[in-house]
Amino acid sequence: MHNVEFFTYKENIKRDWVQKELDHYAAVADYQEGCKGLGVAIRWLDNFPIYKDYEEAEKMIKQYDRGWCDCLAVRYYEPDRFFNNKKLEEFQSKYRAALDAYHAKDVVWAQGIKAEYVGCRNCGSKLKREFVHTNRCPLCHADLRPDSTLKAVKASKERADKAQKLCDEYIKQNAKKHVMWLVKIEYHT
Repeated sequence: MHNVEFFTYKENIKRDWVQKELDHYAAVADYQEGCKGLGVAIRWLDNFPIYKDYEEAEKMIKQYDRGWCDCLAVRYYEPDRFFNNKKLEEFQSKYRAALDAYHAKDVVWAQGIKAEYVGCRNCGSKLKREFVHTNRCPLCHADLRPDSTLKAVKASKERADKAQKLCDEYIKQNAKKHVMWLVKIEYHT
């Protein structure tokens, strides 16, 4: 089987150590076939620009890949994971509030109604409320919740996702950035 994997390292890492580590990684993954390491040495693309993020670096690796079993590395900027300030805390508290609201809405709907039986709009079955433990019909797997509840859950989920994206974007744009190496290896098992 052909394996392609990505690893990240700090910019000042010793390259011969990385080569030895990844040779060992490939040898362990393919010990049954007698593998001794990667088929080729890692090409460190020093003369390439430092890419703005992990995704762009991965895209460039795929673009400059020579083909079968090529191992190469490019640099990219990674935001500081421990970045924090008042504005970010505000975004994170909004995210937590939106996520809590989503989880509060995503409970078993049938447990909160007074009727003794719950009807499925899809298959027409009548289910005794005390035996309904999920929001899905046990017969046809359709959602038992009314449309208004589904809309509220969807809107709540969208608010949580939007708040998460705001946090991620704020960190990406304002956090101190470190230069990292993205290393792609290929080997066979």
